[in-house]
Amino acid sequence: MRLSLRQYANILLALEKEVEPSNAQEMGKSFLKWLSRRGEKKLLPRIMREAEKISRERSGEVAVSIVTREKKDKAEEEQLWSFASKLFPQKKIIARFETDAKNIGGVMIQSEEILFDASLSRNMKELKRTLVR
Repeated sequence: MRLSLRQYANILLALEKEVEPSNAQEMGKSFLKWLSRRGEKKLLPRIMREAEKISRERSGEVAVSIVTREKKDKAEEEQLWSFASKLFPQKKIIARFETDAKNIGGVMIQSEEILFDASLSRNMKELKRTLVR
């Protein structure tokens, strides 16, 4: 029976919880050997990302990308972070600020589950769609 990425990630997290820090490297090697025997070694990067996601969920954190056209100064980043916090109440925001030259202006805030798109690019596309009708 094949396991899902989430099941593999939960197994890895359970192993991590049970093992002493001095044996963590050996546990990692054993997990990798087990994946190899199952023919699923190539899934390891995806399993690791899923384990990180589960770990963030359990600790009440959410990873968020905040995308603007140009790099913002600290005060502007703080304002964007504050706005993102309102989109995800009761969550600790782990923000990653990015720039995208395709973004004419405005901001996009994206987590794994939500996309808040207040960019001019989106507004222009909506306007074009409206005019073409």
